[in-house]
Amino acid sequence: MRYVRLGDGDLEVLRRMAAAIEDSKQRYPAADWGVDSLESRFLSLCAERCVALLLGCEHEVTVLPAGDGGVDLVLPRETVYGRTVEVKFRRSRKTDLATASLRFWEELVADIYVLVWPACDQGWEPNQGF
Repeated sequence: MRYVRLGDGDLEVLRRMAAAIEDSKQRYPAADWGVDSLESRFLSLCAERCVALLLGCEHEVTVLPAGDGGVDLVLPRETVYGRTVEVKFRRSRKTDLATASLRFWEELVADIYVLVWPACDQGWEPNQGF
């Protein structure tokens, strides 16, 4: 297990990107999972940035109307497992990759999956790390 802490500058950029993505999705109907979608987008982008830093990938956040298609990152070179990476952030350290909302066989299209949790169990804030 590796821990990554993002700087304030990164967190601010990712908050702005999450807001831009959220704005672009306003016209699309979405299920209410009982969590704030803007905060969820922000935390997902943070998780992606952390994994990109660890794997040496570019993390180019783009506002796409239909989402990223299940691939968040592309490794700089081919591996025995492939090149495409999907990052999943879970708010609880005991939560698995699979969730009730995941249409498992339809949504798993990347070569590699990385599960990211908060750096600590209680009272966690994004500036404490992932």
